[in-house]
Amino acid sequence: MLAAWGRFVFRHRWWVFGVSGLLLVASVFVAAQGGKLESGGLITTSESGRASQFIERELPRSGGSTFTLIFSRPTLDAKSPEFRAAVEAALAPLRPDPRIASIVTPYDATGSDPAILISKDAHAVAVDVAV
Repeated sequence: MLAAWGRFVFRHRWWVFGVSGLLLVASVFVAAQGGKLESGGLITTSESGRASQFIERELPRSGGSTFTLIFSRPTLDAKSPEFRAAVEAALAPLRPDPRIASIVTPYDATGSDPAILISKDAHAVAVDVAV
């Protein structure tokens, strides 16, 4: 099979060379017309885009950076006093820190629904820390 291909290419070398050149020019043209990558945007109809919009709507961010801490304990309910005490004890060193703008826990009396920050099985909570 390769021998037949080699004979064809040798016999029609100028045609093969010309077609190869045209394909090269066409591929360079198509590559130059390709889309440019941009950072930042999400496709709003995708699942990740809808999730991002939901997070922004439910947990509005301040101007600075934020991070989320997840506390979990498979043997305790997140609404139990023991679980709450453990979370509060873990957050105690952060609260007086002047670099921390805010800490939002499901136990804070804020305007948002605290159930959003508690997992469905009630064995984990999310805490948002803004710096």
